[in-house]
Amino acid sequence: MSEKELQLVDKSIKGDLKAYTRLVKRYEGRVYNFLLKMTKNREDAEDLLQKTFVRAYEKLNTFRGKSSFSTWLFSIALNFYLMKKRVEKDIKLETLDSAIDMEGLAHPQATVDWTERPDEALDKKEIKEILEKAIEKLPPIYRGVFILKDIEGFSHEEISKMLDISIPAVKTRLLRARLFLRSQLSDYFH
Repeated sequence: MSEKELQLVDKSIKGDLKAYTRLVKRYEGRVYNFLLKMTKNREDAEDLLQKTFVRAYEKLNTFRGKSSFSTWLFSIALNFYLMKKRVEKDIKLETLDSAIDMEGLAHPQATVDWTERPDEALDKKEIKEILEKAIEKLPPIYRGVFILKDIEGFSHEEISKMLDISIPAVKTRLLRARLFLRSQLSDYFH
């Protein structure tokens, strides 16, 4: 965490609303895009974004700086998303010990070699749409890890702290997400 960011957090804890507004402006775009990718709905993403920043402000005094402010903020956003999904009963959170059948992807089968110029098969816009649809099909428990790691660029350690799971659990979820996506996308690039 940068010295400037740490100063903004310290000022915010002491009640400086301008400092907190600067923190919000720094991260609102990234957090919103993350929530939009998770919810696939602008209104839900906006609602969760607002809740995230309100909760972050209320709990600023609990931020200890053991991780970056963005890691802490994304963990709040992710928790709000997961609470929303639990309420909607759209997902059941599984432990890594439970058997997870993602269409036989526990042991991946032969996959298509993508090095044969798939960009010539489809234009970039079409590929982007196909990829977005495949990501939407990911179970939320894997979608969150995939987006945090491969799109937002957080480290395994940061994601582990956000989700309060072990680093091996993060790596397992990420592997399962990537295998699922590979399976979904292989048909398009066959």
